[in-house]
Amino acid sequence: MVEMVIRLEDESLLAPLRRVIKSLSGIAEVLVRREVKLKAKGEVYTRQLARINELAELENDWDDNGALPIGKKVIKNLKQLLEKSEDSDLREWVIFPDINGTILLENKSGDATISVGNTEFSFVSKKIKGSNEKIKTDSLLKVIRKING
Repeated sequence: MVEMVIRLEDESLLAPLRRVIKSLSGIAEVLVRREVKLKAKGEVYTRQLARINELAELENDWDDNGALPIGKKVIKNLKQLLEKSEDSDLREWVIFPDINGTILLENKSGDATISVGNTEFSFVSKKIKGSNEKIKTDSLLKVIRKING
């Protein structure tokens, strides 16, 4: 088997080129791979990711009082938030485990707390009205940015 790589600068050429290639005899499959340019991550990202990974390792009864380990989906939700955020978004936030298997984010000034669960997050803040919402990374990031002011 032989592979051929074609780099396109104009993505609009992809569909017609794919049709032409598929029309040729002997073509097993046509795969498309897009380059994803990752933005540079700063020290806040590195610090928060290390903390999230540390909390992911907590086992059952981590507080010697029956606390649940942090849920895998909760960890995934937080990592997705971290990927979408800028360093300035999470610079003033501290991450804590909660005994029910969720994560608490608290801003350093102590006037806002966000609880991140498997499918929902809730928050209390002096700056904006708190609520309970379905987990959507963009919604969570929007709340953090509003609280940050």
